[in-house]
Amino acid sequence: MPRLLMILATALLLWQPGVGTAAGPARSLDLRLGMSYAGVPVGKLRIQIALSGSQAKTQLDMESRGLAAMLTGYQGSATAQTHLAADGAPRSLRYDTFEETKRYNRKRVIRYDPATGGVLDVKSWKRGKLGQSKVPPQLWQGTTDPLTALLGMRHWLQAATKGGPRETALEVFDGGTRYTLRAELLEHTEIERGGRSLPVFHLKVRLVPIAGFNPRDTLGNWASEGEDRWIEVLLLDRAEPVPLLIRTRGGRLASTIELESLCTGSGGDDCVDYGS
Repeated sequence: MPRLLMILATALLLWQPGVGTAAGPARSLDLRLGMSYAGVPVGKLRIQIALSGSQAKTQLDMESRGLAAMLTGYQGSATAQTHLAADGAPRSLRYDTFEETKRYNRKRVIRYDPATGGVLDVKSWKRGKLGQSKVPPQLWQGTTDPLTALLGMRHWLQAATKGGPRETALEVFDGGTRYTLRAELLEHTEIERGGRSLPVFHLKVRLVPIAGFNPRDTLGNWASEGEDRWIEVLLLDRAEPVPLLIRTRGGRLASTIELESLCTGSGGDDCVDYGS
C-alpha cells in the first residue's frame, strides 16, 4: 500500500507550471490532496515545487490517516533537485526518499552526473543498515527519478494539446523499482466539482513494471494483470494546469487522490479551495 500511494502520488506531477529560465522570477506551487482506498480516507499528501532560475526543487510528503495510520503508521517523503535547461528540459541532479512504518524505515539516495543526467550511484538503507538496490545497475541508465521525469512530461503535454503526439513513455527508476509510465491524452472536457463546471484534460496512464517489484507488491501485481488496468488523471485546465483527480481503473484496486487546495505565486500565498 505505501508504494502504491507513492507511485500514484508522483503521477500528480504529470503537469507542472511553466518552468523558469535564468531570467525568470522565482515561483512556487503548493498542493494539498486527500487519498482514499476503496472509498475510505487513508492519507494526506502535500507537494511543494520551488522554481528559481535554472533550478527546481520538488518535495512530496505523505502521511497515513485513520485506520491506515493505526495499522501501518506510514509516513513518506521524496525530494528531487533538478537542473532546467534554457528551454525548460529537466535533468536529474539528486533524488532522496524516506519511508517509515511501524515495522521498518527505509532511505534511498540517487546521485546523478550534473553534465549528462546519468546515474552516478545509488545508496539504500533499511533499518539503518546499508544495502543494495534490487534493480541491476545495467537498468539504471537512461532513466530519471519519478519527480524529475514527470516534471519533464509537460513538454509532451504542451505539444499534444497543439496537435503533437498524443502518447508518450517515461523510463523511471526510484532506487528500488524500475518501471515505465505510458501516458495518453484522451480528450479535453468539463466536469462538475463543488457546484462549478471545470475544464480538464483527461489522461490515461499505464504503469509497466520492469524490475524490483516483489510478489507481494500491490501495485506491481495490479498493473501486470492486463491492459484494462490503468490510472485515470484529470488535469485542471488553467494558466498553470494542475492535477484535480487521479484514480485507478480496472481490477479490484480502487485508489483515489483528489486535489483539496492549491496555493501559487512567488510566496505561495494565492490559494484556492478545490474540495468537492
